[in-house]
Amino acid sequence: SDFVLLRNRVWNVLWNWYGGGPVLERVVIKDGEGMSMRLKAELYPISFRVQMRRYKDASIPTKTIDCSMSKNSLISSLIPFIAPHFHLTRDEMKKLRFWNFYDISKPLVLEDLDISFDEAQ
Repeated sequence: SDFVLLRNRVWNVLWNWYGGGPVLERVVIKDGEGMSMRLKAELYPISFRVQMRRYKDASIPTKTIDCSMSKNSLISSLIPFIAPHFHLTRDEMKKLRFWNFYDISKPLVLEDLDISFDEAQ
């Protein structure tokens, strides 16, 4: 392989000694179940675009941000991540609706936010 996984403490020591390139943090996820379960680094997290649209004029996005998250993250974990970017109040966070535009011809409302991004595809 072309990389080595390091704990944060080890990376920090090496960084202080030698300097180096950019940090490419990755999440460790469970792969498989039961006896075949193993831990691995998620090299390619899900990347997506989040747009805020207000009901007053839903055709025009008020702001757009690009995100990357683990495919095992719950959709609901996106809310505290995006709230500061869109300056959302607690009341507004409760009213959020998420749509999956993976198939642009059939946008899908994500009703259950307590499933992973992987399960939502």
